[in-house]
Amino acid sequence: MTHEIARPRAQRVDARTNAQRIIDVAAVELAAGRSPSLEEIAAKAELGVATLYRHFPNRESLVAAATHAVFEEEIVPRLDAAQMIGSPRETLIDITLRIADLADGDGLSLTAELADDLLASYREPFGVLLRAAKAQGEIREDLEVEDIPHVLGMLVVGLSKPGMTHALRTRYLTLMFDALRPGHPGTLPPGDMP
Repeated sequence: MTHEIARPRAQRVDARTNAQRIIDVAAVELAAGRSPSLEEIAAKAELGVATLYRHFPNRESLVAAATHAVFEEEIVPRLDAAQMIGSPRETLIDITLRIADLADGDGLSLTAELADDLLASYREPFGVLLRAAKAQGEIREDLEVEDIPHVLGMLVVGLSKPGMTHALRTRYLTLMFDALRPGHPGTLPPGDMP
């Protein structure tokens, strides 16, 4: 009697492919400013709705995955190329501005919590920029790597409100980053971060 050997690896690859198809459709829909139902997303991915729910039990989990995908495509290359750009401070402003532009109906669907989670997952590349900005005297010394996701998250969520234009975002980001320059009056009080 012969037994057929199951091939879980092929199944996992297929499952990953299905999940990626769903994420890709959701990301395109977010970028277009649309908010289709999960059933419509499954149909556009040419999958059954049960397959979608196996990977994403609710809309929030799918939006989070699609937001991560857009971030990977739009922001990570900027982080990777950051060492080639002259000013780390200007790079941080540019990246924050791009995230805010994306969050304003152009591909990212950010809540404060999702912004914190998303930015925290890229703590090390932001840390490289922060250390370079400190070394060049562009950022105050008492700003810590752990501060970056929270500071950028607050800025991004605030700057992606309806009615904010790219020019206003640039103005307010310049103002906020000026407060992060060395020599700013006052000492930054310690936070109670874990």
